[in-house]
Amino acid sequence: MLRLGADDDHTMVIHLAEYAAPVSDKRAVRRHRLVRGEDGPVIRTIECLDDSDGIADYDGTGGDDEFGVIWREYRATGRVAVGTVGELADAADLVDFASRWIASHARVAPHRR
Repeated sequence: MLRLGADDDHTMVIHLAEYAAPVSDKRAVRRHRLVRGEDGPVIRTIECLDDSDGIADYDGTGGDDEFGVIWREYRATGRVAVGTVGELADAADLVDFASRWIASHARVAPHRR
């Protein structure tokens, strides 16, 4: 995954980790979108994880956005190549790291395995 000019709070691949994290009671939202149908506009409704306010509240963020905290902690592991123009990381490794972070910091009970 190559990051070019994005601030720490914006790492889209962490949204995959939100789906993968073994956390119960993830916040979800219902979104209504007007789309083009065969006979004209139709409203489609989808339910998805809350990508505006987050899927949970977290401990250990100090009030910062959890995506930024996750990214900075991941970067601190040394698994990110930092260059002049951007940063390079293994997306699958980041998703695994972020999924574990979410599960261990979410204020809701993790799923029992």
